[in-house]
Amino acid sequence: MAKLGYDKYVFQAGDAGDFIMRFASADFPNGVVAGLSNFWVVPPNEADLERYARKETSDDENYTIEAYRRFIDSSWAYGQIHQTRPQRLAIALTDSPVGLAMWIYDGLRSSVADASIWTPELIITWTMMHWINGPYGTFGLYKNGAKDGTISTKGIGLDLPYVSQPIAISEFPYDLWYRTPLDWAQRAGNVKQRNVHPRGGHFAAFDAPDLLLEDIWRFFGNKEESNTGVFFT
Repeated sequence: MAKLGYDKYVFQAGDAGDFIMRFASADFPNGVVAGLSNFWVVPPNEADLERYARKETSDDENYTIEAYRRFIDSSWAYGQIHQTRPQRLAIALTDSPVGLAMWIYDGLRSSVADASIWTPELIITWTMMHWINGPYGTFGLYKNGAKDGTISTKGIGLDLPYVSQPIAISEFPYDLWYRTPLDWAQRAGNVKQRNVHPRGGHFAAFDAPDLLLEDIWRFFGNKEESNTGVFFT
């Protein structure tokens, strides 16, 4: 951002973008002013799991723990192969645009309430964005993330830097971290605001843009809470 001429800036991010901006917040504390994340990963810790076993956790905590377990047990295989043998995938999917499209679609369809929004034209467009750049190199993303400690074959968000800048989080029902409690979220950063929505998913900017935009405007528009007043001095 500094190379683009921005000395100070805010961020909004989800998925890997959230991980990138958390590291950026730690690495460039004078540049990153505040952020809003719709993928604020905070896995349950040992104390949480012990309380869960004793049935001492709240409804939101139960929901988050159980959703995380289901994801790791039944859906994280793609992340495991991305981390351990990414070239095995890369060779085949770089060779076949149809195979790449179906690999992408398999990840998209469970992230929304109605999978019919992923029309053939849209799937082709999203696939082309990967294909034009050359998909082969991107398959190393998870392996590099594992080296940084952000993910492993056993989970997500395991070793992320604490974010001291003001943060707001947006939670959507068709995403892994829906109903993450505020006190959990504050373990990972200076979370000022938690927004829990009745619709939307992992790609909230696509299937619930009105809700995400409302969160963005409200948080960054509050110059005291988000510290965006620095842009007006």
